[in-house]
Amino acid sequence: MGLVRLLAVLLLASAAASVAGAPPASQEDPFSAAAARAAFPVLAPASAPPEFVLAGVELIGNPPDTLLATYHAPDGRSLFLMEGDPEGLACPDCRETVAGAWKASYRADRAEDGSRLLSLVFVADATGVSIGLRDDGTLPESEALRLLQDFGASLRPAARGEAPAGTANEPLLEAARKASFPVYAPAWLPRYFTLKSISYLPPGGSDEGGESRDEQVALVYEDSLKSISLAIRGPGRVALPSGQGARKVAVGSWPAVLLESEGRRLLVISAGDASILLTGTVQEDTLLRVARSLRPLRTEIGGTSR
Repeated sequence: MGLVRLLAVLLLASAAASVAGAPPASQEDPFSAAAARAAFPVLAPASAPPEFVLAGVELIGNPPDTLLATYHAPDGRSLFLMEGDPEGLACPDCRETVAGAWKASYRADRAEDGSRLLSLVFVADATGVSIGLRDDGTLPESEALRLLQDFGASLRPAARGEAPAGTANEPLLEAARKASFPVYAPAWLPRYFTLKSISYLPPGGSDEGGESRDEQVALVYEDSLKSISLAIRGPGRVALPSGQGARKVAVGSWPAVLLESEGRRLLVISAGDASILLTGTVQEDTLLRVARSLRPLRTEIGGTSR
């Protein structure tokens, strides 16, 4: 889903939302905090349009590949700022315009409840930007466009803050610290996939078949329909499958074998210092791209998990 289409979904979903007040006071700029974690260059506005108050800034995806900032005005208007990878940012039905020094595209629509939806999209350096306004149409369209243009023109690279303690990465790093082998995690995931669960299984005891239980770190990523699971064990603990249905594939310099069954794919990888099982209900090229993005986690400054 492109940024423009996603923006439209968000605007429609907010139709019944009440006007939010100012966010809780914080000493750290939320755009700087987002810049420390985002997988793209975050831009921050110099200021909000008159009467608009920032309601929140959130990062979407894992790794975070989309930023959404929401503003509300007392008269019921809502303003949305979305940023992310410029790939796929297109608006074929839009009119050409500008946002400061950047070429932009502009579009006006109507929601089912009659409210007006205005959107401005452009690429600022290496960041795709989509700005949307929802209002009742009282303001002349030219003035509404000027509001979006001025807001877009004020965007500047956000200062990178410190990644906040206690983020979703902390349980993952804790599991990696417990493991006696390097723990790998993907540097790339399909859009809208997020990390849903993390588990560490210590060695010892027996499984249901009476076999000694291997030490393992398991990660599960999901979107609304599909899932990707990752299990990391010690080196040599999982043999590469062979025989009918087993197909050798390239995962960088690692030997790997791919198996498929009833829409689910299993990729077994020998990473040298770890054994990796990657399974999912996604397409083969997507699973392979996730596999090729795997990197050992850094649990200490200047080091990896082991």
